[in-house]
Amino acid sequence: MLNEEGGIIEAEFLAEYTADRVETTAAVWLGQTFSCCRCHDHKYDPFTQRDFYGLKAFFHNVPERGVGDYGSHIRRNAPPFLRLPSPETEARLAVANAALLAGEQRRKELEAEDSTGWIEEIATAKVDWQVLEPIEVAGSEPLPQLSGNAAVSVPAKAGAGEIRLKVSLPSRKSTALRLVWSTVESSATLQWGSVKGEAINLRPLDPAQGPLVDADRGSRVPVMLTADKSVEAMLALETPVVGDSLTLTLHWDDVTAPCTLQVFAASSPIERVAPSAIVELAKIEPALRKPEELAQLVRFRLAQMAEFRELVANLEMRKREIASLEAEVPTTLVMEELPEPRPTFVLRRGAYDKPADAVAAATPAVLPPLASELPRNRLGLARWLVSRENPLTARVTVNRFWQQLFGVGLVRSSEDFGSQGELPSHPELLDWLAVTFQESGWDVKGLLRLIVMSETYQQSSRLPVDGASERDPANRWLSRGPRHRLPAEVIRDQALAASGLLVARLGGPAVKPYHPPGLYEQVVNQRDNPQATYLQGKGEDLYRRSLYTYWKRSVPHPAMLLFDAPFREVCAMRRTRSNTPLQALVLLNDPTFVESARFLGQRMIEEGGESTKARVTHGMRLVLGRVPSSRELEVLAKAVERHRSDFQDDLPAAGELLGFGETRGDSQLHPADLAAFTLLANTLLNLDEAITKE
Repeated sequence: MLNEEGGIIEAEFLAEYTADRVETTAAVWLGQTFSCCRCHDHKYDPFTQRDFYGLKAFFHNVPERGVGDYGSHIRRNAPPFLRLPSPETEARLAVANAALLAGEQRRKELEAEDSTGWIEEIATAKVDWQVLEPIEVAGSEPLPQLSGNAAVSVPAKAGAGEIRLKVSLPSRKSTALRLVWSTVESSATLQWGSVKGEAINLRPLDPAQGPLVDADRGSRVPVMLTADKSVEAMLALETPVVGDSLTLTLHWDDVTAPCTLQVFAASSPIERVAPSAIVELAKIEPALRKPEELAQLVRFRLAQMAEFRELVANLEMRKREIASLEAEVPTTLVMEELPEPRPTFVLRRGAYDKPADAVAAATPAVLPPLASELPRNRLGLARWLVSRENPLTARVTVNRFWQQLFGVGLVRSSEDFGSQGELPSHPELLDWLAVTFQESGWDVKGLLRLIVMSETYQQSSRLPVDGASERDPANRWLSRGPRHRLPAEVIRDQALAASGLLVARLGGPAVKPYHPPGLYEQVVNQRDNPQATYLQGKGEDLYRRSLYTYWKRSVPHPAMLLFDAPFREVCAMRRTRSNTPLQALVLLNDPTFVESARFLGQRMIEEGGESTKARVTHGMRLVLGRVPSSRELEVLAKAVERHRSDFQDDLPAAGELLGFGETRGDSQLHPADLAAFTLLANTLLNLDEAITKE
């Protein structure tokens, strides 16, 4: 869990998160409660506070700060992490990076070329600028006016505006335009934007030298004028001029005082045309020219080269492509070691700012020691956990798988194998399974197969009639097969599977299925993060397995919580199982279950046969995996007929029921028929037998 607030105390973060890792490691692999040892020696089990901080030393050498990279409210994993690109993305990135590398190399070659000859040519070039006579002028209020000296008077105007100016061209061979602003006031400020040519492409020769900038970049440059200082901007004519005139549209953001505008044209080769400031720099003797002045000349020369401009554009395109591809690459959080180990101390009462004795990385003293050949790092700890000398890991793991299959472990307190936990109901069985698991090479699939193929697991879960239920009410002696409510995720997935809506595709990002409107926004801080809204998914995203459901710890999926899914704020070794009326309300009214019921009803009609009883039987098979008894079949068939009759009398109600969810059903089916079987399916999905493992 990372902090995205203003800041954290790094030492406090390290203390909290290394403690969490110690407690989680102890619970998951050792079945021990180490929380007490953070502040003092364990009151009941043979673990000391020094044992806690010896384990902490294994995790204290991780370079984490606890602050996420959440710029622009885009969630990214904070380093260290592993990139996990698909083969297709990897190939595209390789091509883009190779092209970027080649382009950067060519750019360096162009930048390294000798500019001496070009500088001398610019310094001695004679460019004949001819003033262009304005023919028409228009624009924003107050309107600019034609004045003498082939100029346009631009009145002062705050805010955005534009001038549309038509000028005559003395020659269709014109290669460049020069715009000159001047004022008779003591000072004026121009904040101009772009210049567009009608039916012609214009390129600023050097935007940094004048008030004009490329409009596509969205920037504005304020320029100061005085009575004895005019400002100019030059533009290259990228396409040949058609006709004897040219229409320009100039956009501005602000003009603080009246000024005049003149437009000039030149027919010289564009390579020899440069703004006055560049020409002045070129005329400086090479020995007297400063390095930054030479760099400015080189930048201008490169900006006029078509190859260089195209190269720069391609490099920017490649960088955007690479950034886009990298944004799609999923990452997974990992851990890494600091180059130099961070010292670890016992903390008095667990307070991060009260260090006491220094400790080294070590395993609990009461357990077998770390072998001398193992490194004193997380790799060594991992190997110690699965070593044959460790008496706990195999037993704790086997017990957890037994709990998953039977609903309760051989040791009921699966999170606590200590003195305050329960003793195993079958200690010899636990030992045998643990040894078998170790000797199989920790083969999880083999262990699960061994358990589910056993006669013990395959017993009926019905209560025996020989009185065993009275002697073994909690089934601790395994007198019958397991019976317990399914996990929250399986209940949802089972409904989607029975309806045919479940998407079987593996992998991919988290998805956002149906969620109560407004609930997410009520909890998430909208003031600091206005983009934090729950954007419900579409299409397949609504029907993917619950494993892929987006999970936010402060706003978990409510339907999952009602069926006892944990918040995921801390490690949960076993889930509680509650039984409340809210669970039935979820099964009856949640959009996922109502939509599943509609498509399950459609499957009954389309796949079950012609008669109502055949369709009911098909629905029972899909949901419960069995055929109904004659009594059940009679009751359910009558219920369907009654619902059908009710909906035939109230077709709008049928339409309202069938309108649940994003996916539309088969419009060829009669609404009353489909609505009746939807209610039947809704009933089946709400049965205790449907959500219980038997």
